[in-house]
Amino acid sequence: MSFDGRHKGGRGDYKMFGSTPDRDSQANRHTDSGHRPRKQKLTTQPQQTPVQRKIAPTKQPAQPHSLSAEQREARAARTEAWNQVIFAPHTLQSSADAALEPTPSTSGGAIQFAKKKKDDGPKHRGRLQIQGGGLELSWPWAQSEQPPSAKEALGGLSEIWGQLSKGDKKTRDEAYEKTTKYIASAAPDGVAAPIMKTFQNKNLGKNNKDHRVDIEVRKGTAFVG
Repeated sequence: MSFDGRHKGGRGDYKMFGSTPDRDSQANRHTDSGHRPRKQKLTTQPQQTPVQRKIAPTKQPAQPHSLSAEQREARAARTEAWNQVIFAPHTLQSSADAALEPTPSTSGGAIQFAKKKKDDGPKHRGRLQIQGGGLELSWPWAQSEQPPSAKEALGGLSEIWGQLSKGDKKTRDEAYEKTTKYIASAAPDGVAAPIMKTFQNKNLGKNNKDHRVDIEVRKGTAFVG
């Protein structure tokens, strides 16, 4: 059998002396690097569907309920009463709030308010006290016209001082002397409220620490000449 003979297989000579025509055509398709190019896969991206936002429905204002005739009359009465409060506040003033009284003005017919003087009692008030150890003696004053003079105050202090026992006087003798000097030195102009003075003896024992003589001028003046 010769080399160029053919056998029933169809392509024995090509296997012996060279590559098949199909292989040669495939070899020509190779790149210079000797690698077969990869097939590129065509990928298609899915289309994105637009997102639909849900819009919340707007709330409709509540419809007012129908009112009966009695309810409508009651509402009208309340409205009328409220209008009286707003537009006529002077009808609700109490005796304590009536310090301002409307008086006609000379310019443009405007209303001015003149301030009334409130009556708070006597103009001059206060007291002298001897206290401590369960004792509480007081000489008070409440005068509208003239304040108490220094002479009157010294007389009142002497009056309650005479009610003390010898033991009570002994624990307050220095306090009494300081009080009389203070009252006498206040004349002739006196002292103006508020005045709160406390006088005590020196070196008081534990049981006598609250023994004292007090001066209280709560309103106005006192101890004038």
